[in-house]
Amino acid sequence: MIASTLHAHRALLLAGVLAAASTGAGASVSFVATGPNTYSGGHTLAAQAIFDVSGSVLSITLKNISTDTLDRPSDVLMGLFFDLAPPYTLSSPTATRSAGSSYVNLATPSSSTNLGGEWAYRYSATGLSGSTVTAKYGVSGSGLGGTFGAGDRICSACPELSSGGGSAPDGLDYGIVSNSYVANTGSGVTSTVELVRNSISFMFNVAGGSILNLGAVISNVSFQYGTALDEPRLAGVKISEPASAALLALGGLLSCRKRRAMAGSAA
Repeated sequence: MIASTLHAHRALLLAGVLAAASTGAGASVSFVATGPNTYSGGHTLAAQAIFDVSGSVLSITLKNISTDTLDRPSDVLMGLFFDLAPPYTLSSPTATRSAGSSYVNLATPSSSTNLGGEWAYRYSATGLSGSTVTAKYGVSGSGLGGTFGAGDRICSACPELSSGGGSAPDGLDYGIVSNSYVANTGSGVTSTVELVRNSISFMFNVAGGSILNLGAVISNVSFQYGTALDEPRLAGVKISEPASAALLALGGLLSCRKRRAMAGSAA
């Protein structure tokens, strides 16, 4: 009786955990990249992009996670490129400073978290920049040599926060540095330009409803640094494995339940 009950519980738990793992795999996936800044300074660069989907909303959190010294313009994370297959239509983009992140090098403190006037979003069915950037989707805080323009700004009606002049997206304004960055330090404009420490969050409406199996849909992820496409660009590697973690947790839970059942039978 105990054995049959345990088998029944095991089957129900396995079905539930696999369903949850499948939902998790479809709902969130992360990509990371790390490598040396071969353009200038040789510092170790590291970035992460977390893709989440909830209903018909796709969110992306773009983080600079380097623990090295960041004092060169090409150490600043300025863009993310990716593909979705099949192509999805993304609309109504927003860009905000993520919770727990902060501005650095601001001449005047700002409580605004809206970065829609500083960052741009663009989709191109033929790729964002020919053979240089083959990905079709991208966000950037810099023009990257004409890859993004003023017409691509995430919020054209939003005020630009930058005090450095120019028309966004432009320069390093509100690019992303990591928690290791020390304010008002660095080479050239890196010591004075307004930056975001830690991460920026982007949100999009997905036409036609939700994206299923997000991890299988996203590919060709890369992280762009600096203000030109010949500056560092690191390929992203998918890292999330929620199903494996869920199955490990299931094993521990079943073992615990079996011990309890056997103890109850002995009593």
